[in-house]
Amino acid sequence: MQANSPTLDQLLDEPIVRLMMAADRVDERDLRAVITRASEAVLGLKSDGLTVDCRPSIRLLLTGEA
Repeated sequence: MQANSPTLDQLLDEPIVRLMMAADRVDERDLRAVITRASEAVLGLKSDGLTVDCRPSIRLLLTGEA
């Protein structure tokens, strides 16, 4: 992570992020769970059973693609 990168907590505190989550009906606990599972998969800690409901704005946040 870059030194100037915001933490997940800081991102989730941003009003625009809250608005996007509300518009997509994304629960913070669910989002944190998805991020945890994705991180585990990337690090090779767990790779089985990952399913993600990527709504458009979450897909944009995670991949940079709409």
